[in-house]
Amino acid sequence: MCPTKTCTKSQSLAGHQYPKEPWWTRYLTQNGLAVFGWWTLLEALVSLGVVLRYQAGLPDPLVSSMVLTLLLLGMLIWFVFESFIFSKYIRYTFTVYPVLIVGLGAMFTRGYRVHDLAPNTVYCGFLMLAATVLNCVRLITTCFYPDDTSKYLTKEPNHKPDFCKTVCQPMGKDSTMASQTGFVNPVFCNNLDN
Repeated sequence: MCPTKTCTKSQSLAGHQYPKEPWWTRYLTQNGLAVFGWWTLLEALVSLGVVLRYQAGLPDPLVSSMVLTLLLLGMLIWFVFESFIFSKYIRYTFTVYPVLIVGLGAMFTRGYRVHDLAPNTVYCGFLMLAATVLNCVRLITTCFYPDDTSKYLTKEPNHKPDFCKTVCQPMGKDSTMASQTGFVNPVFCNNLDN
């Protein structure tokens, strides 16, 4: 929300002259930050597991279960936030679940042994499957959201919202302007129509 004429004009010009720029910003910036954030979360959870295993001396199956449970909890909380709470703001963020699938796939293949399948390997495979299902649900539900995020692009260039007050009113529109402020600036009034 921009109270000045210049800022309002530049927002509308950006929307009219470069209509794909907000979409590129949404896709590249938000998805890039999501990749970075979730990969960092995976790394932090693995590091927590290393600390719990070697510094605290907890047994490996317990540590692995704790790390995978924290990851499941984070994945479910993220799904609730992106689907119900912040859906309007992060609707086009799609890279969270592929990062989880790749990270869990790496954990799964590291611990996979054909004849000796550990319970945590099965749990990791289940989480990878759950991330795939949540990704599919997310992609399908995104197709059914109403697209109301690009409404500002359809506004006319010099449209001023009702809540925006200007410093100058043209002479014909408001004759009390000079009595209220003490002066009328003709430069602002002439540029108001451009």
